[in-house]
Amino acid sequence: MPTHRQPTEPEIIPPGHEPTDWPRGQRDPWASFHVHSTGTRVYVGRIGPLGILLLAALIGTIAALIFVVLVGAFLIWIPVAVLLFVAAVVGGLMRRYMR
Repeated sequence: MPTHRQPTEPEIIPPGHEPTDWPRGQRDPWASFHVHSTGTRVYVGRIGPLGILLLAALIGTIAALIFVVLVGAFLIWIPVAVLLFVAAVVGGLMRRYMR
């Protein structure tokens, strides 16, 4: 018969009331210290006309590269399809010839 344990609640120890058996000078691996940031800020400015042009040029360049890759992949398959078609025609002619 399985035994059911009661869920335990974590013990919240306020700062400065740590147990005396904790070693001094070592950080508790389960505690988080220095929670507040040290003043690092991220500034976001408005994009000017030059920034908009550069962003449009970047997007256009990426779109052109994707287009070139897709067209290149398509052009590689054209000779493969022609080769398969020729092989099917030659195979059909050989079948008639062999009979």
